[in-house]
Amino acid sequence: MASPNKPDFKDTPDVKDKPDVKDTPGITDKKAAWATRIVAYRDAHGLTQEDLAEMVDVDHTTISRWERGRDAPSKQKQQLLNKLVETRLTTVDRALRDLIDFTGDIAVLLDKDYRLVRASAAHQKLLNYHQADVIGQQHPFWTDTMFAIMEHAGGPKGWWDNGIYRMDFMSLRKAGERAKNQVDIVSQVRTVTVRDSMGEVYRYALTKTAPRALYKPQPPKVVRFGDAA
Repeated sequence: MASPNKPDFKDTPDVKDKPDVKDTPGITDKKAAWATRIVAYRDAHGLTQEDLAEMVDVDHTTISRWERGRDAPSKQKQQLLNKLVETRLTTVDRALRDLIDFTGDIAVLLDKDYRLVRASAAHQKLLNYHQADVIGQQHPFWTDTMFAIMEHAGGPKGWWDNGIYRMDFMSLRKAGERAKNQVDIVSQVRTVTVRDSMGEVYRYALTKTAPRALYKPQPPKVVRFGDAA
C-alpha cells in the first residue's frame, strides 16, 4: 500500500530526501542562493574566482566566501552581479525570461539542475513569494508530486540523458505544502527542454490550475526528442 504522503505512481521510485539549502550552520537561504548562482555563472562562462573578482572589483577570497555561503554580496555588488549576468545572456535565455516576465500565465524557468532562474508574476502571487528571495535555489516550493515526477524522469541528469523533450503531468499541492497557499492547488503542468547556443539546458514549465476533483495520481506523459511532432 502506498504511503499517504506520496503519490502512488506505477513504476515510480520513492521520493528521495530533498537537499536542504540550510544544512550548514550559519548559511541562510539568501546566502545559499547567491552561492549557487555565482558558482553556476562562473562554470557556465569558464571563469576562475580571480577572473570574477577582477570583474566586480573585489578580492578573490571574497568570491570564495560568497560561493561557500559565508557572506552574501553587498547591495551594490548584487546590482553589479545582476547586470553582469544579464549582459551575458544568450538570445534564447533572454527570450525565455522576457516571455515569463510578460505572460499572465503561471510559468517558471529552471536551469539543468532545476534551480530557479525566473518566475512569472502569476506564479509568485499564487504561492505568495518574491522571486528575488529564491533565485538560484534548487527546486524551491516543489511538492511531493513534483519530486516523484522528476525521479520518474531520472533526475536532472536522467532527463537529458533519456532525451526527454516534453513532459505533461498533474500536480497536487496540499494547503501549506512548502508554500503559503491556504487551499489545495491542482495544476496541469507542461515542462519543455530548451538548449541554447552555449549548450546551457533549461526547463520551461507552464502551469494551468484545475479543479481539485480532477486530480488523479498517474505517471507523466513523456515526449522524447526523437518522437514525431
